[in-house]
Amino acid sequence: MNDRMKDSGVSATIHAIIWDRIHLYMEMSVQQSKNEIPLESLDVFAVNKEGLAGALFDTKILENGSVQLYVNITNNGLHECVPAGTYRLFVCHGNDILCECEAEIDLTKRMEELSRPFLFGTRRREYSVSFLVVDDRERLLFRMHMMPLNYQKMGFPYTFSLWKSLSSTLHSYFLETRRNIRRYYQLICKFQGNKKKTSILFMTEQSATLGSNLKCVYDRMIERGLDKEYTIRTWARKVSAGGYSPLNWLKFANLVAKSGIIFIDDHVPPFDWMPLENTILIQTWHAGAGFKSSGYARWGQEGGPAPVSCHRQYTYGLCGSKKIAHFFSEVWGINTERVLNTGMPRMDEFQDAAYREKTTKALYEKFPLCKGKKVILFAPTYRGTSNRDAHYPYELIDWKRLDEVCGEEYVVLFKMHPWVIKDIKIPKEYQHKMMDVKKYPNI
Repeated sequence: MNDRMKDSGVSATIHAIIWDRIHLYMEMSVQQSKNEIPLESLDVFAVNKEGLAGALFDTKILENGSVQLYVNITNNGLHECVPAGTYRLFVCHGNDILCECEAEIDLTKRMEELSRPFLFGTRRREYSVSFLVVDDRERLLFRMHMMPLNYQKMGFPYTFSLWKSLSSTLHSYFLETRRNIRRYYQLICKFQGNKKKTSILFMTEQSATLGSNLKCVYDRMIERGLDKEYTIRTWARKVSAGGYSPLNWLKFANLVAKSGIIFIDDHVPPFDWMPLENTILIQTWHAGAGFKSSGYARWGQEGGPAPVSCHRQYTYGLCGSKKIAHFFSEVWGINTERVLNTGMPRMDEFQDAAYREKTTKALYEKFPLCKGKKVILFAPTYRGTSNRDAHYPYELIDWKRLDEVCGEEYVVLFKMHPWVIKDIKIPKEYQHKMMDVKKYPNI
């Protein structure tokens, strides 16, 4: 890059900072005393002390002539958070550095309140974004500071109780077990070579059986005879249930190491701490639309992911439409071009007239209250932060009002999220038109 800051005749001032969850917007006014450079051709980089760019801002020209800068702090375009450091903002045109951004004086008074802490890791770690200025007597130079923090207890150290000492030892052992699993995985990978390219693994860590999109893709591959060209394996366990033996974990690492392509259907907790090598990882998430607050859309909230997680390892992810690909991109913390708008594989069943007829008949036999009625399926996601505290506020359901709305025309089927353990209790007087179908396997 060519440093033209002394003779460019261009200056830029940040005059507004706006947050929308993980989305950081700033408004910048640009002044030019020489040849007018089109604002839409300007690039703005956040550059650290070593001269490395931590982010390239997206830019948009606003009606008032200002330039809006935008960056998702959980994904700087490289599928990672904007790295820790103190950043200067440089306005560039092509290979020329035109100026360094300054801060409007009124903005400096609000910089502390505009800073944001984002907690993660059982709320004991923090990714902090703060703003400040450097006063060089003539200008107020703008700075953006990213810092990871680890909360420590205040006060003098004390002796742990026997139970806490034992818990600490067990925790260390578990972390050491993770390291051993990684080492074993890396060792197996070294002996695979090109054999991985023709090996496919369908895996879930959320259930003891394959289902939903994962099962549909698997079935279609078998139907097309791809099992003759590839070695296709499956792996299904509910890792949250715990209690798996070291042998089970070694089998897990062995299967993953031998697989060049892995299809998953949800979050895989071990991939939070086991980086994959020479593997294509494809997320076939069951959600038809990524509207709910999940993954990196929950950054900083309780239950949100760490800066490095399973999501960052996705080579591709599937979604239902290009119109909603950006929602999935935000949830997974990856670039939108990695989100493939293939549609949901499990929706193919609805295009099969014979399947629809057969399934509809079977459903009427299983749920006779639906015959001759219009059916409302109520299948909300869970409330809470994870499978450990997943619940649904049944007390908010107004049964009498729901009954009035249904009249004689509708019936309601309730299917709660699999993580919600407590079953819904439908009052007896409404059971002739309302039913819990949680145990039915396929939504």
